Amino acid sequence: MSQKESKLEFALRKLQSLSGFLPLCVFLMFHLVANAVIMISPGYYYKFINTMATIPGLIVIELVIIFLPLILHGCMGLYIVLTGRNNPRRYPYFRNWAFLLQRISGVVIFAFLIYHVLTIKYGSDHSAATMILSLNAQFNTTWSAIFYVIALICVSFHVCNGLWGFAINWGILVGMRAQKVFGYVCIVLFIILLIFWLFVMMNFLGLSDGVLKDLFILQINGF
Repeated sequence: MSQKESKLEFALRKLQSLSGFLPLCVFLMFHLVANAVIMISPGYYYKFINTMATIPGLIVIELVIIFLPLILHGCMGLYIVLTGRNNPRRYPYFRNWAFLLQRISGVVIFAFLIYHVLTIKYGSDHSAATMILSLNAQFNTTWSAIFYVIALICVSFHVCNGLWGFAINWGILVGMRAQKVFGYVCIVLFIILLIFWLFVMMNFLGLSDGVLKDLFILQINGF
């Protein structure tokens, strides 16, 4: 690899790391908090989704803040998967395994996002009622529920391990002790995130028949 190509790859990897943290990591945290509203009540979540849909220029915001960084991050991630070299069997260090799992989880997340966006965001009439009913139906379908659980594990790990890598790559953590301590912090954060996501999923799964009936009526009426 020439020096010019090496510098270009270095810049692209830095950009890939940055796009993973800003704005995708921030958006993920917002997405987590937004979906957590379902734990208050389906009614609050319904109102929240309807309110979000009225934001001016929402499509442009989603394109600039979510989809373009996601495409950049995903494409660079796939490039790293195809060109990266790691051998956890020969070098069974934790970080070597974490590097491999980061790549694998990224591929799973990429596939999950395509499925999730096509079935939830663009596979319906965009109403809050349809979105809630669709999620409830998916969580009550065995293969779909398993896919969601696997994806939630991958998302939680990818974000937390990526956060550790971001802090290292950008020189935020320079000492071995600081890196080790932050590694433990990221493990705890991974557990908290995963439990939180599973609680959100269980709340969608456990919607009562009465709530589902009301949502179905709203869906029929186009609300």
